[in-house]
Amino acid sequence: MIDPVAYRRAAREAANHLQLSLDRIDLPATALGEARVVGKVQRVFRGSSELRGLTIALDVSCIAPGGEPPPGGALWTPIAELRVGRVLEAYVDPAAEGYAIAMWQSRVFDGVTDVPVMTVHEEDFEDAPSSQRRFARASLWSMGIMLVVLLCLVLASSRGCL
Repeated sequence: MIDPVAYRRAAREAANHLQLSLDRIDLPATALGEARVVGKVQRVFRGSSELRGLTIALDVSCIAPGGEPPPGGALWTPIAELRVGRVLEAYVDPAAEGYAIAMWQSRVFDGVTDVPVMTVHEEDFEDAPSSQRRFARASLWSMGIMLVVLLCLVLASSRGCL
C-alpha cells in the first residue's frame, strides 16, 4: 500500500497537468492491464503551452468488471469509464517514449473544462509530517519488540533452556 500523500505529491511535482480529447483507446486483452489512449491536448493547466494541440499517447491502468486488482498501490480505471469517456485529465511527466501518467493520477469524464477537475492544494500536505512521524514511531516500536524477543531467545539459548 502506498501512503496517500505520495499520490498527491506525484501530482504536485508532475511537469504537466493536461486534458486530452480522446481519439483512440486500445484496451488490454485481459481483465487487468494498460489501455493505450491517444488524444489531442486541449488544455494545459501546468507545463509548456506548446503541448496544446499535440497528439500524445498515454498508458492508463484499467480493470474490467470482475477483474481482481493485485495488491499494491496502482489506481485502476474501470474499462467501462474509458469506453464512454471523451476526455482524460492527467498529471503527466516526460518519459523515454513520449509521456507517462504520474502515479496513476488521471481521470476520465465527458467534456473539456476551463478549470481542472483534478486539483492538489498545499493543505493536502499538512498531515504528511504527522503521518510520517506516526509511521516512524510504529516502526521503532516494532523493531524494539523484535529486539526484546531476540534478546530473550539468545539468553534462553545460552542458558540451555532451548
